[in-house]
Amino acid sequence: MTCEEMDGSLVILNSLEEYEFLYTEVLPYKKYQVWIGLREIGSSKPRIWKWVDGSVPAFTKWGLAQPQGSDAHCVTLLNGSFGDGKWNHVWNDRICSTTQDFVCETKQKQPH
Repeated sequence: MTCEEMDGSLVILNSLEEYEFLYTEVLPYKKYQVWIGLREIGSSKPRIWKWVDGSVPAFTKWGLAQPQGSDAHCVTLLNGSFGDGKWNHVWNDRICSTTQDFVCETKQKQPH
């Protein structure tokens, strides 16, 4: 199952409040990292990152020495159980074909 199959997309973190909600309410129930909807656009230097809806991040939470991978164009959020706490709730660039859990968001349907 994908986010698109659920009429949604990978989660877009528009505010620090949304980011905090994700790592306090969602991540404790998942593995140590989940895909979020941030992607590298193009191959320019410096690297340009945008959300899946095309918007530019209002804030960033990159981990130590991140983003780093030249072939890593997608982003995960780490829950802190990795690396002895050095990676608490930070973003990590990863190769997009890596299989792992993800967080989706959908638009609220309007009642008829």
